[in-house]
Amino acid sequence: GGSLGCKSDGLGNGTTFTLKLPLYKVPGPQPNHAEGAAEIPNPTEDTGESDEEENRPARILAVDDSLSNLKLLTRMLTNRGHHCIGASNGEEAVNLVEQNISAFDSILLDFEMPVMNGPTACAHIRKLGCSAFIVGITGNVLPEDVARFKEAGANAVLPKPFKLASLEQLWSEYGVTGRHPDSYDAREPLADEPSSSRRVVFTSS
Repeated sequence: GGSLGCKSDGLGNGTTFTLKLPLYKVPGPQPNHAEGAAEIPNPTEDTGESDEEENRPARILAVDDSLSNLKLLTRMLTNRGHHCIGASNGEEAVNLVEQNISAFDSILLDFEMPVMNGPTACAHIRKLGCSAFIVGITGNVLPEDVARFKEAGANAVLPKPFKLASLEQLWSEYGVTGRHPDSYDAREPLADEPSSSRRVVFTSS
């Protein structure tokens, strides 16, 4: 509560108003926990080195002679937090790997490309001593296409078009560093993907 009063010494002498209000002390910030008590860790905080390694962005080389496909793929991978470099044919890919054979965690190779196709580029990359996880990508998953990629040293083959979730699932299954596919809903297709996608996966010998 409070009070309001007024006082005047007469006409022409003015009036004095007095307002009285109580004052309250505002308490200062309280400590989150008692002195000496153990701090409660954040359950969502990554503290394990293995988790940090598993979730770090993958370094990817995407190779496709279709500029529109290459731009779309690199954009989707970049949006997922990966570091992606594009090349328009197999020869460019080989040259990039030759500069640093350990620069990439995974290499995505289209099959049909000018200058140098996917299987040929894959064979050259393996000869350089590169151990990156190589995924061959082909529009028609024919036995001969899969065999050519396998003989060249590819780790897996995906049909064209494919969803990014399929690729990240491969990375997860084979221990390739990168984001886990369960961490997002990958419903956006790379192209006009059919309702059911085929996938051919094999382990290179």
